[in-house]
Amino acid sequence: MNNNHNNNKKKSNICSFTFISQAQIPVYVTGVEQSWNFLKLEFDRQSDGLPSPNARYYQTLYTGPKLFAVDDNDVVYYHDAEQWTPYSSASIITYSYDSDFVEDEDESNDVCVLSPDFHYEEILNKRHMSDAIVLWYFKDKMNVSLDNDENDHWLPYSDIENEIIEEAYQRKSNTESFIELDDYLIDFNQLVQVSKLDNTKHQTIKRVIASNNERKYILQERFSEPLSQVSPTSYTFGHEYEWSPLIMQWIQSKVGKHCLFNAKKCVRKAIEGIMTEGRLIGKEIEASYLVRKLEPCKRLLIKDISKICVHLFTRASFLYRVVNTALRNSDLSKIDTLGPYCYLLRAYIRSAGTEYNGYLYRGCNLSEEQVSQYRNAVSMKEWKTWRSFTSTSKNQQVVEIFGENTLFIINVKEIGISSNRAFNIQHISQFPDEEEVLLPAGVLFQIVDVQKDEKTKKWIIHLQL
Repeated sequence: MNNNHNNNKKKSNICSFTFISQAQIPVYVTGVEQSWNFLKLEFDRQSDGLPSPNARYYQTLYTGPKLFAVDDNDVVYYHDAEQWTPYSSASIITYSYDSDFVEDEDESNDVCVLSPDFHYEEILNKRHMSDAIVLWYFKDKMNVSLDNDENDHWLPYSDIENEIIEEAYQRKSNTESFIELDDYLIDFNQLVQVSKLDNTKHQTIKRVIASNNERKYILQERFSEPLSQVSPTSYTFGHEYEWSPLIMQWIQSKVGKHCLFNAKKCVRKAIEGIMTEGRLIGKEIEASYLVRKLEPCKRLLIKDISKICVHLFTRASFLYRVVNTALRNSDLSKIDTLGPYCYLLRAYIRSAGTEYNGYLYRGCNLSEEQVSQYRNAVSMKEWKTWRSFTSTSKNQQVVEIFGENTLFIINVKEIGISSNRAFNIQHISQFPDEEEVLLPAGVLFQIVDVQKDEKTKKWIIHLQL
């Protein structure tokens, strides 16, 4: 065993080891040395039963338990349920130092510098939704009056646009009656939106005190957006990022390694990336709104930053679309812009506690060719993966509202040692009524059965995680 480990906080040792699980399967774990005090804060863990005063403590980078320790006798411990539990001695233990894991002198993590009146929960905009809410709508017809017609068709703004408009409406004055969206100017005096590309085109808008049921238009896109093509894999255990090449390559980059030890820098890089992606698709105002939610989080622990990132993912915005498009297509040109945010989003898996076990539901429209791919995979018994983050619901009715031609029924079985495969985000979602459970990018599953419901003419695909 190599005892030459460096306690300089500017440097961090890497530890890798292999052990045989209870199922007699080799498990490979890699972690970065951290102080126990840091890990205790980051993961809300107690110090019960520390292995030994001389043990070294590590935070895992890839698969396996979240925390582990190695004592002087090369016994490996993992931390679960507030207790340290020993494995059998590891078969291989190696230590190394990576010069990329170095903190900036002026950006080291400091978990004690937050002002006493700062509460990150406020950023989540978490609230018990009342029966009455404010929604803004616009007419789908151009250049028509505010007079109501029974044939008028009113379209809702996205939830972020709705908040931008309502916040501006609440602070409007006689001298400031306009608010700018990415594609339109909103005139509160005239109650119209004017196209920024052609100011002769305007549409009537209205403000409505509505019921929560009218928010259901938000559900469709995230719960039925295209899924990535099913990707094969030849093994059931491996790096949890293995089938998310974009995330994996960012972590392995010099900037990515640096950010693993520097939450402030990671947030800053995520903000820069979100703004860049917003500008590329003409959504700079929407991007600015999102990063204002993320900006105050620079001095938080990763576990709390990741909650904000998950919350932002549940918003009806360009962000979840560009993230999942890049992940589905393994678009490595997005490593620098989306890698930091994807890492922070994926990091929630480490602080989410117990994973969700049970049945989940997901709607989708599949072509006959895509259905055939799933049917052919049933007999092969191979593990497959979706490369993007996948929104599912505990409530089957939520995903059946919009009548897609395919329903996925996903059984998340309880497994012993495993990375979390499904995490409940209902309590931090912008829309808790969706009862959302998020599957991480690169989740592994088996296709159990594919049948067509002759009554509903809908494909029913059973998956097992």
